[in-house]
Amino acid sequence: MKVLFFLLTVFCCIDINAQENDSEEELRKAVDTGFHNYVYSMEHNYDSIDKATIYFEQYVTALRQNETMNFAERAFDSWKVLRWLSQIYCYTGSCKEKELLTFIFDYYGKHMPRATESLFYAVEPAFEYYNSRGELPAFEELCLKLTKAVEKSEKYDFFLSICKYFQSIAFIKKNETTQGLALLKKALDLSHKEELNYRGTFIHKYYLLISNSIVQGYTFQGNYKEAIATINKIEENVKDAYTVKSQQYLLLEGTKLELFVKNGLFLEAKNLVVELDSLCKTPNALDRSFIDNYQSVINNFKVQLKIDNVSSETQSAENEKKYQQIYSELVVGNCANANRLFQNAVLPYERNLNNYNLSEYCDLVANYAEMLTSTHNYQFAISYLTRADSLVTCMSKVDLYASRIFKEKLGMVYYASKNNMLAIKYLNEAKKMYELAGDHSLKYYNCLGELIDVYLDFGDYAYGKLLVDEFSDRVIETFGSDEFSLYRNLLQGIIGGIYARLGYKFEAQKILEKVYSDNSVSHIGNQWDKVRRILGLSYIQDNNLEKGIELFKTTLRIGKDEVEKELALKILVGCCGMQKNQKGIFYLKEYNHKKHETIKRVCSSSNKINLENLWEDCKEDLMYMNNYMLKVFEQSPEISQLAYDNALFVKQNLSDESLQEYSWKNIQDSLSEHDVALEFIVTSEKFYERNSLRYGVLLIRKESQSPIYIDLCDTENIDSLFRNIIHTDKDFINNIYSTKNNGIYNLIFKKLEPYLKKNDVIYYSPVGFLCFINFELLGDGKHRLNESYTLHQVSSTAVINDLKKKQFNCNGKFAIYGGVSYDESMDEFVQAANTYKIYEGQTNEMLQKLLENEPNNRGAVEGFLQGSLNEVLYIEDLLKKNAKQVKLFVGSHANEESLKAFSGNPPQVLHISTHGFLLSTTDDQRHHRNLLENIETIGYERETSLLHSGLLLAGAEKAWRGETIPKGLEDGIVSAFELSQLNLKGCDLVVLSACETGLGFVNPFCGEIGLKQALKQAGVGTIVFSLWQIPDDASAMLMQSFYNFIIQGIHPRLALKKAQSNISKVYKQPYFWAGFSIID
Repeated sequence: MKVLFFLLTVFCCIDINAQENDSEEELRKAVDTGFHNYVYSMEHNYDSIDKATIYFEQYVTALRQNETMNFAERAFDSWKVLRWLSQIYCYTGSCKEKELLTFIFDYYGKHMPRATESLFYAVEPAFEYYNSRGELPAFEELCLKLTKAVEKSEKYDFFLSICKYFQSIAFIKKNETTQGLALLKKALDLSHKEELNYRGTFIHKYYLLISNSIVQGYTFQGNYKEAIATINKIEENVKDAYTVKSQQYLLLEGTKLELFVKNGLFLEAKNLVVELDSLCKTPNALDRSFIDNYQSVINNFKVQLKIDNVSSETQSAENEKKYQQIYSELVVGNCANANRLFQNAVLPYERNLNNYNLSEYCDLVANYAEMLTSTHNYQFAISYLTRADSLVTCMSKVDLYASRIFKEKLGMVYYASKNNMLAIKYLNEAKKMYELAGDHSLKYYNCLGELIDVYLDFGDYAYGKLLVDEFSDRVIETFGSDEFSLYRNLLQGIIGGIYARLGYKFEAQKILEKVYSDNSVSHIGNQWDKVRRILGLSYIQDNNLEKGIELFKTTLRIGKDEVEKELALKILVGCCGMQKNQKGIFYLKEYNHKKHETIKRVCSSSNKINLENLWEDCKEDLMYMNNYMLKVFEQSPEISQLAYDNALFVKQNLSDESLQEYSWKNIQDSLSEHDVALEFIVTSEKFYERNSLRYGVLLIRKESQSPIYIDLCDTENIDSLFRNIIHTDKDFINNIYSTKNNGIYNLIFKKLEPYLKKNDVIYYSPVGFLCFINFELLGDGKHRLNESYTLHQVSSTAVINDLKKKQFNCNGKFAIYGGVSYDESMDEFVQAANTYKIYEGQTNEMLQKLLENEPNNRGAVEGFLQGSLNEVLYIEDLLKKNAKQVKLFVGSHANEESLKAFSGNPPQVLHISTHGFLLSTTDDQRHHRNLLENIETIGYERETSLLHSGLLLAGAEKAWRGETIPKGLEDGIVSAFELSQLNLKGCDLVVLSACETGLGFVNPFCGEIGLKQALKQAGVGTIVFSLWQIPDDASAMLMQSFYNFIIQGIHPRLALKKAQSNISKVYKQPYFWAGFSIID
């Protein structure tokens, strides 16, 4: 809107109904009124838009007539009015828009080629309108007309590039991303040649839009190399085209201080408060209009941090003591005690909330919300902020200060929990409140900076750039002076960081170098840690490793932000790896230690879904870093030991117990002479490049001096086989598991032969798509692997010792699920559910919300499984004949409530014969992640990969189709996450006789995340699962044979092997029996 006001001061308006002999002054006044109506309608009252429309239509009428065209053009810029009228038509959905577009192209024909840029300016609103409304035919028609018009002009390369950009949008809308990306590359080549000629013009922004779209496209494909190459191609032009923006020091230091307190870095916060307090009192250091407001903020922090000489208008000493106790409890992870202390602290305020104590109450709630956010307790933070905002709203007069602070903090919590939609909503509300109150203080600029970060994370780089410009302009407008003051110095750091995120590397580097070279200020503090990181990364991208390394070493030495210090370690490991510098091993050890301590510290304080996500992120980072260094130093025993120990740590499951530190020596001690431990891993040949991954393995024998690293193959050699095929492809499966097919054997086990002996017992823990292979039944060209070795798949080789100690028996209770009624009546559904204890949880709400957003054609749950019913009836009869305690759950009683009722008191053997579901293919995973981001009811949580697979029990058809489930009842869709939260310790065996129950979301570094991991986390010992959709009859027959061996006391692993051998005599093809596998 700022541009519109600028246009208001530049362009004059005339009343086009006036005759040519009217004065220009009268004409200006007439259209000036119309323009004011237009602006006012956009900002406040939409009714006035009709008045603006009348004025603009009168002008266009004059423009259409040959006798008045010249007079209208002399009065003011005709293209501006054409654009404004087009904007109004698009905003109101007027049918006149197409007619106006026709006139615009006709009018252009009379002015080409000098008006080509103006043509783009005038038709741009229509492109935006058709795109936002999804009117693809109209969008494509407009693309075609614009392209034809441009091709008739001279020097049209830059304009043609914009046409191709619009065409690429159309292809992407039709999910034809390959064609869209190809057009974008052509567009960039065309615009790159001529962008210099269009700098400072309206259309130069398309050069950036094209480039950013290509970068996003490559990033979406995982082709990071090409994305970086695109940035390198345009960076010099970007540097020259966009000016450097200066910012204020004190604003950024204030942000740093808030982050110190949020992260519990109280000593550093105290030092910074003293420094800032001194700066506020330094003559000419600041614009005086900000000193009073900023000093009040400093005084509040003095009280919180127990610093003397504080003004009496802030919080009382007694309340401050309580506040410090709250922080102390949160730092050690005791969230329950912290909440109790906080409630005691705010209760006196809430009983008598008024204008005198409101500011203290607001700060207390806001600061506590920050601490909760830093410890991943998003639910509590949102709850307290929402309640406080409601209390303030109920006061006789709404306090804009308190409301904008609460809105801003809510936006920050949602941003931290990766809910960008709600983060944008609340931060925008806070920004408007700041501006309505005329508050351009420290907090306002923090809010604006946070909003920019969210838009950039959301992928809206164009609007993010507009906000950056607004940020810069407001600071310049407020402070005016071009002097490099302390206040502006820190704001430069913010802008430099944002430019770096936008891809303006050279401009960002120039800004940050200027900021960091200013020796008049100390470079100690959170924000300087961030400045060093961004500047250091820019040096590394320029292959100036030494300069970058020096900055990250400085952060390790004097850094105050623990997150930044951890990032510094991570980058130093990568740099040393690129240099093959042994110092990287030292940094890796430090990185492992910090990461381990972080996850241990938050285990007891975070809610379950957020903790699961934190654990998934930590695992991937740890595996990547250790395995990258293993690839760099392949012959280093120290690195192989670190990598093995790390694999043992990250393959643990989250539970009530603390995560343990294991050593490869512990595993070796559990091995006998003929035992072999294999930890499969994925390594990267280049630091953080996902398109150059390889499978490898760490091997230990009893006599090993250290783990032996063996490089195996490119991950694509395996992954491409299993990623793109349909798992029910009988020919594919029969070929993979043919004894004559040694393809996978040669990629994996052929390289292990020098380290293996005949009849070895191999304990192996796979990762990536190796989790989808039944190694025991692979062929080596002549025989199956289980004829040469005894193979045990394990979740981690850390369990070997416990496996050897444990003896299997079947003297406990059995629970059998099968013959599930998926589409029962609501009466049956409710009656059966009420029979059992109801387990209530948010995950059901999450899945129900997700399925409500599913496309209508997702299909129904597959029908009743008669083979499943026959299977469980046979098993029940068999167990009863052998005097076993067995409980059968069929029909409507095979429901979610009955399954969850076993939590804390599970059977020894749990058999589940039903459909499984998986939402973890590449496209489905991306689709459902987007859906989950829009679930407002659970906005404080991130979704975990465990939500994307599970089991279908009684009544699941209703939820799957999007029907409403009565409150308090489960929906029959049991996600892996729900299973992971049960207590099934004491359950020795779970048999998942369902389709594809061994499949889940694949993390290349950590393995498959699905039902197997969930059940292990719940405490289950051994799991039998399926890798593809095995025909109903064959599955039932195999299970019957399996249980005949189980009742004889045979271990499940051997029992499955014998059952598969029996079934193979009836069904010769592996497709019918090789899909069942087992994991301990």
